[in-house]
Amino acid sequence: MQSISDHNPHKDFDTRYLRNILGEFATGVTVLGCTGDDGPAAMTANAFTSVSLTPPLVLVSIGTKARMLKRLTRNTAHSINFLSGHQEPMARHYGGSKLPADDAHWATVEGVPIIAEAVASLGCQVVARHRHGDHVLVVSAVQWIVHNPDRSALTFHRGQFGALPMRQIDRPH
Repeated sequence: MQSISDHNPHKDFDTRYLRNILGEFATGVTVLGCTGDDGPAAMTANAFTSVSLTPPLVLVSIGTKARMLKRLTRNTAHSINFLSGHQEPMARHYGGSKLPADDAHWATVEGVPIIAEAVASLGCQVVARHRHGDHVLVVSAVQWIVHNPDRSALTFHRGQFGALPMRQIDRPH
């Protein structure tokens, strides 16, 4: 077995290098949605993970300066939408744009805005927030699911968007 010292670990790195290394981890792309002052408010996030199946909990990491964090403090009901392969423009739009949400892409379920053509949308309720560094980990309970199994998923790797090939999954009976 090789020694770890054979791999020249980098101990003196800056945030840009760390960000590039973290970009080696391929992710899906989500857009969080909640009710805003003038319709849906949204934010792109790829720092999303499942926390628990029982009870159903998910987590998203949101920067402390993000407007969405303030919105989720006032209105804890929200959606997490898994973008489909053709929705890269939407991911870019909600990834930093100050423009309002494009209502044409949105629908509502139980009063919560969802992206109509997403692979899946989770209806969520915030149950906890934990601040760590320059982000807040927002833990939410999943209340309901909307699933469009005929869509492929949008991915993000090394700063580039891509799409996964289609694969059918079993649906509950």
